[in-house]
Amino acid sequence: AAAMIAALPTLLVYVLAGRYFVRGLMAGAVKG
Repeated sequence: AAAMIAALPTLLVYVLAGRYFVRGLMAGAVKG
């Protein structure tokens, strides 16, 4: 349980970063 609590912030950052990365990728594809 402690490991899950410790990994939660990292997972949240990973999800948010992935979401922004995909959004930027799609925007670049649309502009290109």
